[in-house]
Amino acid sequence: MRHHSAKQRGDFSMKELTVTYNGKPYHCEKYEQADEPRIIETFFSWRIAVLLAGNIKSKNPPIPETFSEPFCCLVCDLLHKPGTGYDAFRQDNSGHVFSVEIKATITGTGFTDVKRDLDFDELYWLSFCNYAQLRYEIYRLSKTDIFTAAGKSNTARERATVGLAKIVETAHLRPIQTGYIGIVREK
Repeated sequence: MRHHSAKQRGDFSMKELTVTYNGKPYHCEKYEQADEPRIIETFFSWRIAVLLAGNIKSKNPPIPETFSEPFCCLVCDLLHKPGTGYDAFRQDNSGHVFSVEIKATITGTGFTDVKRDLDFDELYWLSFCNYAQLRYEIYRLSKTDIFTAAGKSNTARERATVGLAKIVETAHLRPIQTGYIGIVREK
């Protein structure tokens, strides 16, 4: 991993980095604690949209990637890769790089779609079923766990619908991060 600079983009003070994964360089962003207020600003805009949807008895809008990806990267110390393709990368202590898919849901079941080709090493699930209390949990799921669940999906298309809560329960996973938006991280 090569550090480029502590460049500012808008109100962000994140660092721009280059990560090499499978021989290809990717430009990434490393968020700092100082970026948290700007990241959660999008959450509160979404929260207002949820309240408005409730007033007209409409379906809740999905959590925007512009919040879930940067937030998960900040909290879990991941390198965010904006744009298409991988959502982020995780580098372990030995320098090994893992590609990351990030999913965020507001239901207890965590139903979401994943690409059947599973072009990632790990999936990070931002579980927000307690969004009204600003409480979140983040789980790290293996590609193997996702592959097994995707194989059982009855959807006949390139994306499989999976229940992330069921995968977590079956694999006996615990959250790697828990806390409250903008206030306290428990782990």
